[in-house]
Amino acid sequence: MISPNKRHQGVPAISQTALNAIADPNVRKVLQDMATGQNVRNGTTGEGDQQFVTRADLKIAGIDIASATETMKKTGTSAPQVLKPSDVPGLINQVQSDIRNSLLWKELGERIELINIDVSKNGVNFFQERQERVSADNAIIVRTEQQYAVINGNYALLQQKYTTMASNVAAYAQSLIDLQVKVGNNTALIQQETAARATVDGQMMAKYTIKVDLNGHVSGFGLMSEANNGATVSTFIVRADRFAIGSPNNGNAVPFVVYTTPRTLNGKVAPAGVYIEDGVIANGTITTAMIGLAQVDTLLIQGNAVTVPMFSSNPSGRSGAGFGVWFDVVTLNITMDYPGWVYVHASALITYGSGFRKTGTRLLVNGGSVAGYEVDTGYITVSHAYAFYANAGSTTRLTLQFEGDTPSAINNAMLFAIGAKR
Repeated sequence: MISPNKRHQGVPAISQTALNAIADPNVRKVLQDMATGQNVRNGTTGEGDQQFVTRADLKIAGIDIASATETMKKTGTSAPQVLKPSDVPGLINQVQSDIRNSLLWKELGERIELINIDVSKNGVNFFQERQERVSADNAIIVRTEQQYAVINGNYALLQQKYTTMASNVAAYAQSLIDLQVKVGNNTALIQQETAARATVDGQMMAKYTIKVDLNGHVSGFGLMSEANNGATVSTFIVRADRFAIGSPNNGNAVPFVVYTTPRTLNGKVAPAGVYIEDGVIANGTITTAMIGLAQVDTLLIQGNAVTVPMFSSNPSGRSGAGFGVWFDVVTLNITMDYPGWVYVHASALITYGSGFRKTGTRLLVNGGSVAGYEVDTGYITVSHAYAFYANAGSTTRLTLQFEGDTPSAINNAMLFAIGAKR
């Protein structure tokens, strides 16, 4: 979010006091429309997606127009963006914020207003009204049809309202249908709206919404398209506690369910989320996963995010420099991103030349000896195994060392380590 002190100050505002002092109504109307547009662009009124922003604002928000433009000049296209799992939580928050700030989302969450009728008398009523106004600049017609039944303050009502208007710069049409019932303090309301608007400066809107309001619990769905100067965005939103897709031919098939709030089912809490019985995904990014059984063709893991064996070897060998003179044969570093046990295995082949030679090997963990052999022998295969507990983020250095009489030697030395994270 752009901090207020870093936002562009916008287009200079027109004082409302100065506007009110203008005597000529036509001049005042023109200047008022200009002031309203400036307020929208400055973000002081109107919808957020109409706010005035500068390149500096975009850069603060993480969008560098100059850099992107330069990239497009060099490559002929925009720089590819690689989405990492660590980017997903922040991206989801941005997507959710974009939806919550949309006009359609806000409208689908607003309560339906109760229509004012006379409930003092029992009976039924049917009402029709038509309003028209035509001038040199605009024309408007509003037609309302209403019927309701009342008994002791409880009522059921149906109202249909149709509005059409046109001017030199804009045209607008709306159909609004309300169904309302009220018994005591309990209300159940349904509203269906269809609307379309177009202006000469390229701002257009078309929407279809249905809302259900049950004692203030508002839900619904809507489809809305908006266009500003040729840029068109369409949005379909469902606001409900649960949303499902089922088969019309098989009543038991419900392969896709969304819970927006937690639910208790058969004694178990089903957290808010998407529930899919069977899914086929061509490409996916997952931040956190709990998988019972997985079949994977190729596993590519960045940063040892799961248990990965570590291996190091020195097949060429090295001759002894005298018994008691230790030197490193092979080393290995292992870093644990989660705390857990580490299993280490070291092995090598010792040769003696001729006769018997005194030799020794030892395994070191961070410079400390944890296992070793000292023998007077000929050819022999040595093996050391050890396990230790490592903290998250810790790096452990493992070393296999050798000592031996001349001309004894150590060959095919190998060092293996694996972290056990369960």
